[in-house]
Amino acid sequence: MRSVRRKFRASAEPSFIYPGFVILALLLLYLLNVSYNLHYFYIRGGGDDSGYFAWLTSNAHDWPIANPDVIGGYFLSIHMSPIFFVSTLLLTPLSDLPVAVRFCIFISLWAPLLWMALFLLLNRFAAITFGQRCAIAFLLTFNGLTLSMMGFPHIEVLIPALGLLAIAVCLRAGTAAAWAAGGIIALLALAIREDAGFHLFLPLLAMTAVSAWERDRRTMWRCLGLAALSFAGSLLALWMQRHGTPNGGQLLGYIYLGNPVLAHLSVAGLSRRVLYWATRREYIFLPFLALLIFASRLGLGDRRLLLGAAIALPWLTLSLFAASQQAGDLWSYYCFPLVFMLFWPLLLGQCGSSVPRRLLSVQITMGGLSTAAFVAVGVLPNVGDGGSHDRAPWRHLLPPSPTLIRLTESSLAHRDGWLFDYGAAALALGSLRPGQFRAGLAFDDADLRAAHGFVRFDTEPAFLAPQIAALQRVFPACTPVDGTALQVCSRAF
Repeated sequence: MRSVRRKFRASAEPSFIYPGFVILALLLLYLLNVSYNLHYFYIRGGGDDSGYFAWLTSNAHDWPIANPDVIGGYFLSIHMSPIFFVSTLLLTPLSDLPVAVRFCIFISLWAPLLWMALFLLLNRFAAITFGQRCAIAFLLTFNGLTLSMMGFPHIEVLIPALGLLAIAVCLRAGTAAAWAAGGIIALLALAIREDAGFHLFLPLLAMTAVSAWERDRRTMWRCLGLAALSFAGSLLALWMQRHGTPNGGQLLGYIYLGNPVLAHLSVAGLSRRVLYWATRREYIFLPFLALLIFASRLGLGDRRLLLGAAIALPWLTLSLFAASQQAGDLWSYYCFPLVFMLFWPLLLGQCGSSVPRRLLSVQITMGGLSTAAFVAVGVLPNVGDGGSHDRAPWRHLLPPSPTLIRLTESSLAHRDGWLFDYGAAALALGSLRPGQFRAGLAFDDADLRAAHGFVRFDTEPAFLAPQIAALQRVFPACTPVDGTALQVCSRAF
């Protein structure tokens, strides 16, 4: 009788409800992220890096992509990211919109892409219903690592989203069109940054090994093919950067290895970094620890879970030794390669003919730990920074008004003799000249003497308070710009 009721319910359910619900979920996730990112630029005041990417997203017109005048040089010498040629082409019909708005339209794709990837990977767990897959995919999409990256939008967040989607599509492809779609998605992931292929290669290699052990030759060859494509893609990107751009390929040494190589390392520095990870990066290391515990407690057959920890070790080791403090502390987008570790139980479930249901329990536990830890150390007041750039994300879920965006943009236009803070520079980077913005707001005396005034967001983060105070001693007459979050500060007369 129970099976009859199930069949009746299935037959009575409209056939369009599943794709319709998926489309609605993707649309809601996308609009939520667009709204949040618009708040980042126009209410909270964006960072210069995000403004840099916003400009590049619509201004990749030549090789090797000339930077804005205030930065100088060529972007592809820093990162091999041909994805900007794709975004510029796609956003051309929206050229009447401000650069930051176009960037929000582009970067916000990561959430629906990641949700779709997780939804497809969850299809292997046949015991759960359609609604459960939707809900679990939603909860896992907003894990601690992605929440950290949301606070400081960089294109790196698209690497795990597109990479996981490519894996999900290619492993289940049964037609030429599906194969083509999976290949295009994989190439887009590789186009985001020169090392994207290396980060994809490690989980794919681990999946190849598991599939070979399980005698799942179909999955083994597909994973091996994607792994080879990923590794070759990164090698090609590095070769092109080294030989096709001026002074290209220097970032690894500058950010991670230091100059002289590893000369920055000390016992005290490494101890401080490990302590920082333990007290500020729980959203990364609690799931990592859970993976190790589940691998040891679930029996010999699930020692495969240890491969999830193994694929994270190269990046963790490089980050531990990094010369840059932000890279070494795994701030924001620097944690993106570890997303593959976080979703290893789902990837493991794609290998072999049978899928242990307990893998889903492991995955949900890891995702829940990551989200809860991020909220605890990154959002709750008086707990810790946790890599969060936003203590009250719930305030930024509805989009700022078009009037506010228009007034903000017009207030920043035609200010050739003014200095800009991070948030103002993020919106006006393409029109700034050298001396109008400096990293750390470290303007020299010549900059200050020549400037008419200083434009800033009144929502500057606390760590910039000393620099803002110094600037306001030079430009003490500050006036809010009606209808915006801006202040214009000038000299007292």
